[in-house]
Amino acid sequence: MNPKRCRHTSAKAVVPFFKAVIRCHAACDAGDKSTDEPGNRPVILARTDAACLDFEEVIKRARPFPDAGADGTFIEAPERKNRLIIIAEKYRDVS
Repeated sequence: MNPKRCRHTSAKAVVPFFKAVIRCHAACDAGDKSTDEPGNRPVILARTDAACLDFEEVIKRARPFPDAGADGTFIEAPERKNRLIIIAEKYRDVS
């Protein structure tokens, strides 16, 4: 079994930016193909654990997920209140 890959363990691994976007597209495409009923696909929640790199990288990496088809984006564990405010401001236009 591989070690868990999150920032709460020492075995942190973050995939390259382009690979994260490709994976999100692939998940959304697979979800679209999983049902014949329009509007009845699984909810796709994209996640970024890039906070181990830096906060600006988190913002950069999370931005393309809605355009790739994700229904939502989970930004892993913002550490300060001001970062929650920045996230809300940066994604205000995302529905």
